[in-house]
Amino acid sequence: MLKRAFTLIELLVVIGILAVLMAGVVALIDPVDKNRAANDAQMQSLVANAATAEESYAATHNGCYARTWANLNTAGELKTATPNIPSTGGYVAPTFTIGAVATCTNANETDSINVCANLKSKRYTGPATPNWHYDSISGKTCATVNCTDACP
Repeated sequence: MLKRAFTLIELLVVIGILAVLMAGVVALIDPVDKNRAANDAQMQSLVANAATAEESYAATHNGCYARTWANLNTAGELKTATPNIPSTGGYVAPTFTIGAVATCTNANETDSINVCANLKSKRYTGPATPNWHYDSISGKTCATVNCTDACP
Protein backbone atom coordinates (compact mmCIF):
# COMPACT_ATOMS: atom_id res chain seq x y z
CA MET A 1 0.00 0.00 0.00
CA LEU A 2 1.28 3.43 -0.98
CA LYS A 3 1.41 6.28 1.57
CA ARG A 4 0.27 9.62 0.24
CA ALA A 5 1.39 12.84 1.96
CA PHE A 6 -0.13 16.32 1.70
CA THR A 7 1.34 18.54 -0.98
CA LEU A 8 2.75 21.96 -0.25
CA ILE A 9 -0.18 23.62 -2.06
CA GLU A 10 -2.72 21.77 0.07
CA LEU A 11 -0.96 22.81 3.27
CA LEU A 12 -0.77 26.45 2.12
CA VAL A 13 -4.48 26.48 1.27
CA VAL A 14 -5.36 25.15 4.73
CA ILE A 15 -3.10 27.73 6.41
CA GLY A 16 -4.72 30.48 4.31
CA ILE A 17 -8.22 29.38 5.30
CA LEU A 18 -7.23 29.29 8.98
CA ALA A 19 -5.70 32.78 8.69
CA VAL A 20 -8.95 34.15 7.22
CA LEU A 21 -10.98 32.51 10.01
CA MET A 22 -8.63 33.93 12.68
CA ALA A 23 -8.92 37.42 11.19
CA GLY A 24 -12.70 37.12 11.35
CA VAL A 25 -12.62 35.98 14.97
CA VAL A 26 -10.29 38.82 15.99
CA ALA A 27 -12.56 41.32 14.21
CA LEU A 28 -15.58 39.94 16.08
CA ILE A 29 -13.84 40.06 19.45
CA ASP A 30 -12.44 43.60 18.90
CA PRO A 31 -9.79 43.58 21.65
CA VAL A 32 -9.37 47.37 21.55
CA ASP A 33 -13.04 47.88 22.41
CA LYS A 34 -12.79 45.24 25.15
CA ASN A 35 -9.98 47.31 26.71
CA ARG A 36 -12.11 50.44 26.40
CA ALA A 37 -15.04 48.64 28.02
CA ALA A 38 -12.81 47.58 30.93
CA ASN A 39 -11.55 51.15 31.30
CA ASP A 40 -15.15 52.41 31.17
CA ALA A 41 -16.02 50.03 34.00
CA GLN A 42 -13.13 51.47 36.01
CA MET A 43 -14.34 55.03 35.37
CA GLN A 44 -17.90 54.05 36.36
CA SER A 45 -16.50 52.55 39.54
CA LEU A 46 -14.63 55.80 40.30
CA VAL A 47 -17.86 57.79 39.89
CA ALA A 48 -19.71 55.30 42.12
CA ASN A 49 -16.99 55.56 44.77
CA ALA A 50 -17.13 59.35 44.62
CA ALA A 51 -20.95 59.26 44.83
CA THR A 52 -20.87 57.02 47.91
CA ALA A 53 -18.21 59.22 49.50
CA GLU A 54 -20.21 62.37 48.71
CA GLU A 55 -23.37 60.93 50.29
CA SER A 56 -21.42 59.87 53.36
CA TYR A 57 -19.78 63.30 53.56
CA ALA A 58 -23.14 65.05 53.25
CA ALA A 59 -24.65 62.88 55.98
CA THR A 60 -22.04 64.13 58.45
CA HIS A 61 -21.79 67.74 57.19
CA ASN A 62 -25.39 69.01 57.37
CA GLY A 63 -26.26 68.09 53.80
CA CYS A 64 -23.28 69.87 52.22
CA TYR A 65 -21.15 68.05 49.63
CA ALA A 66 -17.37 68.21 49.21
CA ARG A 67 -16.21 70.16 46.14
CA THR A 68 -13.27 67.95 45.11
CA TRP A 69 -11.82 64.45 45.32
CA ALA A 70 -9.05 65.85 47.56
CA ASN A 71 -11.64 67.28 49.99
CA LEU A 72 -13.24 63.84 50.23
CA ASN A 73 -9.83 62.32 50.91
CA THR A 74 -9.01 64.90 53.57
CA ALA A 75 -12.33 64.21 55.29
CA GLY A 76 -11.52 60.49 55.32
CA GLU A 77 -14.28 59.49 52.90
CA LEU A 78 -11.83 58.25 50.20
CA LYS A 79 -8.55 56.38 50.69
CA THR A 80 -6.64 57.98 47.81
CA ALA A 81 -5.86 61.67 47.28
CA THR A 82 -6.26 61.31 43.51
CA PRO A 83 -8.37 58.84 41.50
CA ASN A 84 -6.65 55.88 39.84
CA ILE A 85 -7.61 56.51 36.21
CA PRO A 86 -6.79 54.13 33.32
CA SER A 87 -3.32 54.82 31.90
CA THR A 88 -4.31 54.18 28.27
CA GLY A 89 -7.06 55.52 26.05
CA GLY A 90 -6.94 59.20 26.97
CA TYR A 91 -9.13 58.96 30.07
CA VAL A 92 -9.11 61.88 32.51
CA ALA A 93 -10.09 62.10 36.17
CA PRO A 94 -13.78 62.50 36.96
CA THR A 95 -14.86 66.12 37.13
CA PHE A 96 -16.75 67.67 40.03
CA THR A 97 -19.28 70.38 39.09
CA ILE A 98 -20.71 72.33 41.98
CA GLY A 99 -24.34 73.43 42.24
CA ALA A 100 -25.51 76.97 41.58
CA VAL A 101 -26.88 77.64 45.08
CA ALA A 102 -24.31 78.14 47.80
CA THR A 103 -25.81 78.06 51.28
CA CYS A 104 -23.01 76.00 52.80
CA THR A 105 -20.67 78.18 54.86
CA ASN A 106 -17.46 76.18 54.34
CA ALA A 107 -15.57 77.17 51.15
CA ASN A 108 -14.82 73.48 50.44
CA GLU A 109 -18.52 72.53 50.44
CA THR A 110 -21.54 73.02 48.19
CA ASP A 111 -25.28 72.27 48.25
CA SER A 112 -25.21 69.91 45.26
CA ILE A 113 -22.56 68.21 43.18
CA ASN A 114 -22.26 66.42 39.85
CA VAL A 115 -19.47 63.91 39.37
CA CYS A 116 -18.81 63.04 35.74
CA ALA A 117 -16.43 60.73 33.83
CA ASN A 118 -16.00 60.19 30.09
CA LEU A 119 -16.81 56.79 28.51
CA LYS A 120 -15.20 55.55 25.28
CA SER A 121 -16.31 52.00 24.41
CA LYS A 122 -18.57 51.24 21.43
CA ARG A 123 -21.40 50.41 23.80
CA TYR A 124 -21.76 54.11 24.56
CA THR A 125 -21.09 55.64 21.16
CA GLY A 126 -23.75 57.90 19.73
CA PRO A 127 -24.12 61.50 18.59
CA ALA A 128 -21.54 62.58 21.18
CA THR A 129 -19.13 60.84 23.49
CA PRO A 130 -21.21 60.05 26.55
CA ASN A 131 -20.37 60.46 30.19
CA TRP A 132 -21.11 58.50 33.32
CA HIS A 133 -22.71 60.97 35.66
CA TYR A 134 -23.73 61.15 39.33
CA ASP A 135 -26.20 63.84 40.35
CA SER A 136 -26.52 64.56 44.08
CA ILE A 137 -29.95 66.16 43.67
CA SER A 138 -31.57 63.00 42.28
CA GLY A 139 -29.07 60.62 43.90
CA LYS A 140 -28.81 58.70 40.60
CA THR A 141 -26.01 57.67 38.29
CA CYS A 142 -26.61 57.36 34.55
CA ALA A 143 -25.09 57.77 31.09
CA THR A 144 -25.60 61.29 29.73
CA VAL A 145 -24.32 63.21 26.73
CA ASN A 146 -23.33 66.23 28.83
CA CYS A 147 -22.11 66.28 32.40
CA THR A 148 -24.77 68.85 33.26
CA ASP A 149 -27.70 66.75 31.98
CA ALA A 150 -30.02 65.37 34.65
CA CYS A 151 -30.45 61.64 35.10
CA PRO A 152 -33.90 60.43 33.99
